[in-house]
Amino acid sequence: MTASGNTAAETEGGKLNLRTDVADGASGKRRTGRDTNKGMERVPRTIDAGNFVSNELNAIHEASGGVGVALISHYKVSSGIGAMADGNKGMKIRHTMIRVADLRRSVDFYTQHLGMDLMRERTSEVRGERVAYVGYGDEDGNHALEIVEMIEPPAEYVHGNTYGHVALLVANVQEMSDQLKSAGVEFAHEPHQVRAGNPNMIAFIKDPDGYEIELTERR
Repeated sequence: MTASGNTAAETEGGKLNLRTDVADGASGKRRTGRDTNKGMERVPRTIDAGNFVSNELNAIHEASGGVGVALISHYKVSSGIGAMADGNKGMKIRHTMIRVADLRRSVDFYTQHLGMDLMRERTSEVRGERVAYVGYGDEDGNHALEIVEMIEPPAEYVHGNTYGHVALLVANVQEMSDQLKSAGVEFAHEPHQVRAGNPNMIAFIKDPDGYEIELTERR
């Protein structure tokens, strides 16, 4: 048996109304998405737009004989979910976490050498960690770097080949690099032009645990 489907969707007052009917390729009859054995009528489904999660997607998929998956992009546009990523609907990158050997040493490095603010600190005995959040400005409005020291750490931390770098936008890479060199900060890559003909400079330094940090500028 083969089937083709036609699915309609409407969003009203935060509700998503689904109407799906499926054509039986063998008989040419229309079967509803809700119950493919009940004949010709269309069966509406209403889903709360604020609670449209994976179980609802699975229900639509099963109800429509696989046709309902085509509704996802339509739903995102109609309900505004897709727009949530634009930063105006409450979604943003909140923090990036790294594990370090010595929390205080790392906090001093990021605040003293890179001018970050210490946003807050916490200790969790349950999770076995001491944590600090550093960054520029307040934590509510800005991306933070979460620095974690394990109370019972492993013998060593291995960065592996998946970590790349954290990038910081600075006013002048060369001037910043000169200051960091004077302070004894290790460089992975000396200051250099991004590419020939581009006036912008970049450089890469290492924090006390060997994490690379890119210094970049935009002129």
